[in-house]
Amino acid sequence: MVKKGPSRAKAQPRPKPKPAEAPKDARDGQIEALAKERDEFEDRLAYMQAEFENLKKRCGRDVEVRLQRAKEALFRDILGIMDNMDRALAQVNGTDSGKNSDEFIKGVRMIHEQMRQVLAQHGLQPIEALGQPFDPFRHEALMKVAEKERPDGTILEEILKGYTLDGNVIRPTKVKVNVLPKAGQGSPSAEAKQAQ
Repeated sequence: MVKKGPSRAKAQPRPKPKPAEAPKDARDGQIEALAKERDEFEDRLAYMQAEFENLKKRCGRDVEVRLQRAKEALFRDILGIMDNMDRALAQVNGTDSGKNSDEFIKGVRMIHEQMRQVLAQHGLQPIEALGQPFDPFRHEALMKVAEKERPDGTILEEILKGYTLDGNVIRPTKVKVNVLPKAGQGSPSAEAKQAQ
């Protein structure tokens, strides 16, 4: 018979020791610390979202302002052309040198009207001044005269037309204003002569 060696019983795996459990108070402290950290992150996130929204709004406003300034610069340049057309029409009015001049006048008037329409489509509007009370925000007084039959502060003549762009004055109307002298003051027409 074959002798068998000592019988070996299958070794059972040893149970792993359980990790030491933290006391309940320590776990509660960890949970509170994590909850506090989470709340801080949420607060930071809300703050950053608000900052981002403010930045978007600020950038949007900056773009609008830049576009407005570019538009104003463009219209200032175009206004020089309009001024020359106004002068040309003023010179031609009242002269009659034949059919060619009539056609020229008609063509210039058509161009002038077309240009006014295009400018109006883009928000450019003339400032009405003649017969209106003087407004220093919309008018620039180049001359002062005294006409007793007209109310004080009334605009008597438009020297150079002013314009608004989307409601903002980009060039005030240059005007002649009726200024009646107050008791003890000199004549405004003398002041106008000195200014020239």
